[in-house]
Amino acid sequence: MFIHPSAKGDAEASYAGITLKALTQGGLIFVVGAALIYLGRAAAADLTLSEWATSANRICDQGYERIRALNIPADPAAQFRALPQTTQISTEINQEIQAIGRPSGSEANVDRLLAMASQANVEARREYGAWSVGDTSNAQAAFSQAQSLSAEVQRLDGELGANACALGP
Repeated sequence: MFIHPSAKGDAEASYAGITLKALTQGGLIFVVGAALIYLGRAAAADLTLSEWATSANRICDQGYERIRALNIPADPAAQFRALPQTTQISTEINQEIQAIGRPSGSEANVDRLLAMASQANVEARREYGAWSVGDTSNAQAAFSQAQSLSAEVQRLDGELGANACALGP
């Protein structure tokens, strides 16, 4: 158990208020923290693109199953009304994929993919908000931006081997 650094025994000397015990405890905390960071990076560096894609596909399959379970009719008005639920699920999918880590050699592509997927959700929510208050011109602009970003996300998903993600719900 760690003892507060300012607590010292009768025979414990200090220099400028720093004891040997405090240096030891602080050093131990530093070493443990550095080791955890190193091991986390080493584990992420060992992730292959194939492993990443397999995990991403599993996450997308599960998330898209949740979207399909909403039983949203094919008409555009029903799909629009479901945007709050579908963008929430999409955001959760992106967060889970973010937690996988980055495959060695494809870090920048995965970062770009996740950033665009997040921005597509933001634009879809902006579309919903604008339309809900009658601002059709901003709703249309947000819709166009969301569609464009979503198409690029699907293209990148396919290039990275996340084919289930590329297909969408």
